[in-house]
Amino acid sequence: MFSDPSPEIAATISRLQRCYFNQPERQLWLKQGEVLLEQGQVNEKLFLLLSGQLTAYYQVEPNGEFFELNHFNPPSFTGVHSYFSGSYCARFRVVASEDCVLAYIDTQVEVKQEAEFGPLAQQFMPVIVNELSQRQILAMHAQVEHNLAQQRAMQAEKMSTIGQLASGLSHELNNALGAISGKSAYFERFMDQHFEQYFPTQHHYFRAGLDSKQGLDSKLVRSRGKIFEQALGVERDQGKALARIFAHPDEVTALGKGFLKRLDEYADYWQLGRDFKELKQAVNHATGIIKSVRLLGADDTERKYGVDINDTINCALDLMSSHCRSVDIRIQAGQLPLLCASHAEWVQVWVNLIKNAYEALLSQPNPAPLIRIKTQLSGGFVQVSIEDNGPGIAPNLMQSIFQPDMTTKKGGLSFGLGLGLSISQRIISSYQGELKVVSQPGLTCFSVFLPIEVNNGNN
Repeated sequence: MFSDPSPEIAATISRLQRCYFNQPERQLWLKQGEVLLEQGQVNEKLFLLLSGQLTAYYQVEPNGEFFELNHFNPPSFTGVHSYFSGSYCARFRVVASEDCVLAYIDTQVEVKQEAEFGPLAQQFMPVIVNELSQRQILAMHAQVEHNLAQQRAMQAEKMSTIGQLASGLSHELNNALGAISGKSAYFERFMDQHFEQYFPTQHHYFRAGLDSKQGLDSKLVRSRGKIFEQALGVERDQGKALARIFAHPDEVTALGKGFLKRLDEYADYWQLGRDFKELKQAVNHATGIIKSVRLLGADDTERKYGVDINDTINCALDLMSSHCRSVDIRIQAGQLPLLCASHAEWVQVWVNLIKNAYEALLSQPNPAPLIRIKTQLSGGFVQVSIEDNGPGIAPNLMQSIFQPDMTTKKGGLSFGLGLGLSISQRIISSYQGELKVVSQPGLTCFSVFLPIEVNNGNN
């Protein structure tokens, strides 16, 4: 649709209307759907739309489909090219999209105010130039939209290819993961039963490791280990082992001195249980990754009510604990409602975001690398913010960081496929949520907004 004319053009149209388009006998009334001009037909008239709306259509091939080009609102001229070019041939089909009133002039019109404004073509020149400018703008917009449509089609084809590759790859990986999961579960049951029957004391620490909560990061283990060293007079490695198993030195003291003599043995059993726990989590996480990658080609993933977003974050931190030992991670967890969701999907979202923050912190020297994670209720949304004090995202990359093939990684923890943020955004969008990012040197924050009403299991 043409934009409103400038004040100068509007004044010119007003003067032309008074001079040439004010004769009642040269007015035309069209009902909605009636054709004013047929493409290719002879036209020796210049029309001025006084009320209603006209729509122009163009036929590329004879007997082919007509494509809609533009709408005309009052006061606008129709038939400018055919009238002033001398071809007297309509270039478009023009149809009344509403009941219309038009005025017109023909080739026999008497030129008025010629001494002041010049011949007829000169008087209409501002209108002609304005129309050409408007059509150029429309053509530019159409070309831009065409290019965008091509990009969307290419992107859809790329995503389809990735989806097909992911489907085949996931089938092979699922077979391997199934074997790992089954064998590890068997070994866990066997050892649990064997230790319980033949080594009941050691079994207690094996179960403690198996049932342990989120692991401590290395910095916290070192600081707490020093407390155990000073309180119990043990070696540095023993202090760190105790810090992983117990919350306070008094718990160790209550077990008697005999416990410390066998600490290394008990710590090994505890670590064995912990390793089985992390192996199980890693298998579940890998399975979740495969399901998430398959989202590139499919939208269905099983979701159940009862998922705690805080719990999914803790699970992600467990899985990332070995990577993030050199980073201070601080969590401020709010009270959140349970949601109907896929636990694996949300673990994958947080792993991607935490991993990106960690890699950003490693990209440049940082004396105090820090990741802050905050969860809270904000209106009708669960809001999760993950921020880091890294170098920030370059401004020229901000518009493209969610594209599937966008990556700035050259190596390190990933192959640089550029799928992490794209998959995360797709998962979040499937919950009608939103992923936002703000970034500047020293602070990058990804925020997830998840609507509670549509994910509470009642819909």
